[in-house]
Amino acid sequence: MSRPSQYDLPPNLIESVVEALANGVPAEVEERVLATAADAIPDVEPPLARALVRKAALHALIAEPGLRETLTAFEEWLDGALGVESAMALATGWALPAAGLDLDTAAREARLYIDAYPSEGRVIGDLDRRAARWLAERLAQVQARPADRLPAVRRSIRALAEAAESEFPQAGASLRGVADEVSDDQLWYELALRVTQRQLAFPS
Repeated sequence: MSRPSQYDLPPNLIESVVEALANGVPAEVEERVLATAADAIPDVEPPLARALVRKAALHALIAEPGLRETLTAFEEWLDGALGVESAMALATGWALPAAGLDLDTAAREARLYIDAYPSEGRVIGDLDRRAARWLAERLAQVQARPADRLPAVRRSIRALAEAAESEFPQAGASLRGVADEVSDDQLWYELALRVTQRQLAFPS
């Protein structure tokens, strides 16, 4: 019997692993999820089965057409360079769910700030960034300490980087730079900025 490749594995088998990687779960949790999925592969030694499952999950992680289009365009735009700052929006937009925040509440609070902002002040611009600075502080006060949530965010971004690197090497390296090099304060602010930008892009 030939051994299965990572591309032969049914989507339902790797679904839990894809979710775990996207959510940035701790290493020990990832190992448990991998082991459970690998047990469903017959006639393959556990270490190889886990490796196959993880490769399949990473492949599935970037299979969504919209994400692939974004990565393709970003890779072409980088043109062989490294762009950690340029990868910030993609990285934090991707990892926002991994922060474990109540995003509906965060969106409502961002909307309250935006709606209350004086109209004459909007001509100055940067309303999204002003709102994000306020929201980042608000989230830290009423929802979660950044130190408790950012490890999962960094793991989620690293998973996306790992998934991207074989096809989109500069995009993947840039995403990894966000996870490994950006300070906690900046990363938390950027998460808040993604929330405020969405509120401005889709006004109520």
